[in-house]
Amino acid sequence: MLGCANLVLANLRANLRARFDVTLPTFDILAQVRRAPAGPTMSELSRRLLVSKGNVTDLVTRLERRGLLERRADGRDARVQHVHLTATGERLIRRMLAAHDRWLVAMTAELGQQPMLGLHRSLGALRDVLVKLNGRGQAAGARRGALKGGKPNGAGMNAPSVQR
Repeated sequence: MLGCANLVLANLRANLRARFDVTLPTFDILAQVRRAPAGPTMSELSRRLLVSKGNVTDLVTRLERRGLLERRADGRDARVQHVHLTATGERLIRRMLAAHDRWLVAMTAELGQQPMLGLHRSLGALRDVLVKLNGRGQAAGARRGALKGGKPNGAGMNAPSVQR
């Protein structure tokens, strides 16, 4: 599984760099900011992406400078900042998500629909087992969201797909 994930990630990294001149972490953070609920906090982004708050802060700062993101203070607690896409960021992530989906389809096209559905079901079943074990204090990676949302892949900084 890890070998396949690494090959998918290498392909996605190369395509994102060549087509959009962005890194996979940039793609991941823009996609997570676009996900509901709108305007996640810096802490929420850190949890979703499975990275430190410092990493999120650095990346958000760089993407703010590029005009892709903006931070807004929370109306109830000025210490809390919510992250939003700018119009430019929204246009870019929409294009990247469409390309991302095409790339994933192309990478798996030779398998055909039935094997992909079987793989999806099998990985979903594995996820369910790991989450159940995690509830008993085992499989710590699942607790942090290594596999999310009933899908065979997560949405962290190194995940090949994004939950929308």
